[in-house]
Order: sequence, then C-alpha cells, then structure tokens
Amino acid sequence: MHDNSPLRRILLSSPLTLLVFAVLPGLFVAGRVLHLQLPIRFTTGMLLANVICLAVLVAVRWLCYLSGLRRGIRYGAGSGKPSDARELEVSAALVRTDLEKAGYCFAGDGSYAEKADLGYLGSALVYGGLLLLLATGAWDNLSQFSGTFLQGLGKPAQLSNRNLYYPVAAGPFSRIAGLPKLQVSQLNFTDKQHPKGTAEIVLWSKDKPVATPVLAVGEDSCYYRGYDIFLGRLLVDAGLLVKPKDDHEGVIIFKDAVKLSPLWKKDGDYSFYGTFTDRSSYDGELYYSPEKNLFRVKLAKKGKNVLDTVYPFQSVLHQVVGDYDLSFVGIGRWAELHVVYHRHMFLILAGGGVAVLGLVMRLFFRRQRVWLEEGGAGCRVRTVGAATKKLVQCTKAS
Repeated sequence: MHDNSPLRRILLSSPLTLLVFAVLPGLFVAGRVLHLQLPIRFTTGMLLANVICLAVLVAVRWLCYLSGLRRGIRYGAGSGKPSDARELEVSAALVRTDLEKAGYCFAGDGSYAEKADLGYLGSALVYGGLLLLLATGAWDNLSQFSGTFLQGLGKPAQLSNRNLYYPVAAGPFSRIAGLPKLQVSQLNFTDKQHPKGTAEIVLWSKDKPVATPVLAVGEDSCYYRGYDIFLGRLLVDAGLLVKPKDDHEGVIIFKDAVKLSPLWKKDGDYSFYGTFTDRSSYDGELYYSPEKNLFRVKLAKKGKNVLDTVYPFQSVLHQVVGDYDLSFVGIGRWAELHVVYHRHMFLILAGGGVAVLGLVMRLFFRRQRVWLEEGGAGCRVRTVGAATKKLVQCTKAS
C-alpha cells in the first residue's frame, strides 16, 4: 500500500469508492418507499451484479490489508503526511533512536517510521467482515428457491419436481434435486394451542420416512438439507350447489367449488371466508366454522339480499330456504406449504458483527506515524497520533 497513485487510492483506500455502490440500491429503496417514478428499470440481476462488484472490490482491499499485517511499514510515507512540522533542537539520529526503542519501524532511509497499531487490524476486519456478508448474501441470492404448493391428505408430493410449485422464484444456481417426497398425514383446523391450525407431515426418502414434523401456521419451519418447509395457511374448498326450489327443469344457479381462506379475525364462530358468483345476477358469500363444521351462506340477487342461512355440514343432505335449495357435494381441506432455500443468516450476521468490531478498532486505535527531516542544529518532525507526538516532545525535553 506504499504506492500513492490516485488510482490506487481510489481502489484501495478511499471510502467514497464504496459509497458509489450504495447509489443503485439507495435509488431502488427510495423509489419503493417514496413511490418515485425513476428513469431506471431495476432488475434482480442488476442489483445482484452491483453486490458482486462491491464484493470483488472489498476482497481486493481485504487481501491488501492482510498482506500489510506482515510488514513493518504498512501505510507508507507517501500518504497522509501532515503539513505542519515541529522544529526540534535535537538531532534526527537521537529522535530515531528513541522511536526505535519505543517499537517504531523506520523505512530504509530513516526519514519515515510508524508503529504497528490495532487500527490497521481493524481495517482488515472491516473488509473481511464485509466480504463474508456480501459473499454470503450474493451466494444465497444466486441459490435462492422459493416455491408454494397446495397439498391435501393422501398421496405424497415430490418436492424435487419444479412443476409442483406455483408461484416459484429460483436463482440460477438453485438445486432442488434430492429433496424428499412430502405427505400430509393430518390436518388440524381446531388446535387450541395453535388457533390457526397445524399439519402433520411425513418426509419420505427412498420409500423411508426421514422426518415427521408437526407444522403450525406462521410458526417454526422444518429444516431439511438446506431447505425450510413451513405451513403458510390452511384452506378449504367447499362444493356448493344452489338451485331454485321446486324447479323441475334442471336450472342451476351455482355449482362449483368455493375457495375459502382464513379470516384475519374470526367473525363469530366463522374463521374461513370466500365469495362466489354465477357471473350474471347472483353474488354470494360463504363462511365456514371448522370447530362446529358449520357453513353460513349469504346470497344476493342484483344487489338485493335474498338468502342468509346456516347450513350444518353432513347433518343434512340439502336445505330449502325460501325460494332456494342448498346442498354441499363435498369439502376439501388443504395445506398451503412453502419450500424455501435456507439462507445463511448466521454467516451474514457474523460478517456484520466482525465489520462493526473492526470499525470500532479503527476508530479507537489511531495511527502512530512520524516523518523526520535533517536540519542545521536539529531536525524537523511531522507526527500523526497523540502517542507519537508525546514521545517526540519527551525526546525534545531530554
């Protein structure tokens, strides 16, 4: 790091160079938060390339600082030389002797010296920590995988089949080959400990069960070979048939599966809700209570409410209310499962911690440097660091 050329300073020491790489993600965040219309189309590849370029620069700086740890002269006389000088009435040789006794290392001509400081190690730790953080983050993005699928009781699903998932987000290095089969063995919509429900699953590998976790909605996941499997929510499909009462012409108002999703907050006894329509004059709402196995059906015709009734599922085959005949032909219960590549958050946090520690060391332990110039009856001294300045003053007093 002794070469003081502008290019070397820009690449290896200037903090402004690192800030250049913060411009692109800064604009991206500002555009999202402030809803700005920027003339840049941000892509994942663009942001990832920015991180990789920054990681390469940080790696170069880290290697340079590591190599400097073995040298006596780390900063070099060409950078950071103060403009003000102090005239001493003692010879440069005497100052040099006292500085050498105090552990200062002089360059070849004896005009420049510095003492090893922990701040230099701190700089190495800053770049080492940043490199670990950036490299891990870049690799996790290149290897990322996030897929969602619905699974009911019965036949297991092959997790290594990408066609299973929708939607899916995958990086260019993602690999799901080798993931096991997943079977849902039990769905519990009425778990008192986990009010949003649980799913008991079995992971099969080579026709042998390798794990039998119980997943709760929105809680801890199951980890398997670099991937997290967690339960997003439980869903219900209700096969609803609505037709006119006493109709002998086979008229059907509605016949289809109604998809019910969990409510954020229960509406009385009901925790699932969905809507349906015949796309002409009828619009309906359907509520479901897993605890009581009870449906509530609401129907409106051209905006006017014509039906609001409770239907005890499996207790009756069909129910006539007013001018309408209701029946449920079946119900399906599903688990919405997510398979996500496990990010190495420990390494990312460790890298950030090391970088912060290095920054504290750099700020706390200052550089100790001295420049000596021969004078007539004495010498001229330039210093950096309070300890060096004090030592030089003591030499003057002697």
